[in-house]
Parts: sequence; structure tokens; C-alpha cells
Amino acid sequence: MEKGLSIMKKRAEDMKATCSIESVSGEGTNISCFIPLGIIRLN
Repeated sequence: MEKGLSIMKKRAEDMKATCSIESVSGEGTNISCFIPLGIIRLN
């Protein structure tokens, strides 16, 4: 994994997020990050 992608994944983990990096030779790379924004409470 490239150094930049490793840093991106580490920063996501530091925010309690998940980051998925999938790469297929000749087709490109798909990066998905899910960052929790908190709990919304409705009264």
C-alpha cells in the first residue's frame, strides 16, 4: 500500500472511522471512509 493511503487509513482510525481501500490492477482504486458524526436525538 502506498504511504499516502496508509496515512489516510491511520487518520480515519484515529477518528473512530473505518476506511476501506480496494485496488484492482488496470481498473483503479476504490476508497471508502465512514466517519461517525454522532447520535442525533429527536424529542
